[in-house]
Amino acid sequence: MRCICSSRFASRLEEFERFNSLLICSASFLYGVLGLYRDEIFENPRTAAPYDLSAALQLPAILTMTPMKVSSSKRVRRRESLRYIRCLLLNDDYTPMEFVILILERFFGLKHAQSFEIMLTVHQKGVAVVGVFSHEIAETKVGQVMDFARRHQHPLQCTMEKE
Repeated sequence: MRCICSSRFASRLEEFERFNSLLICSASFLYGVLGLYRDEIFENPRTAAPYDLSAALQLPAILTMTPMKVSSSKRVRRRESLRYIRCLLLNDDYTPMEFVILILERFFGLKHAQSFEIMLTVHQKGVAVVGVFSHEIAETKVGQVMDFARRHQHPLQCTMEKE
């Protein structure tokens, strides 16, 4: 029994040593390639062209750090998707103040003092901004608040509007 365990350990140790030596060789090769690039930049920083690592490493260009060209229409769509939405809480005469504080703490992650201030703003002004989120997150939070209020039989309203 002891011989079997020691032979398994020895074979695992050999595998580990082979893997470790492979990692060391790979790391030293990469250091050499990147070192060439570093030396080229420091010798002629103004004239040094970007070094194409795909040729040195013999990898396809998609696996290296080559910049992607993005069309202007994609940039516009990205900017539109990054617009933020405000979540608003509306006042009513029936929802208890404690329930509003509970919602603010549970769904919007506010502390008790912040929740109390926003609840008073809703009560006094009729509406208050609870938070600003991306469209998907705002939509989810509004749905959660409305569902929670309906389940507890309160007419509380939460809405979204563009910032």
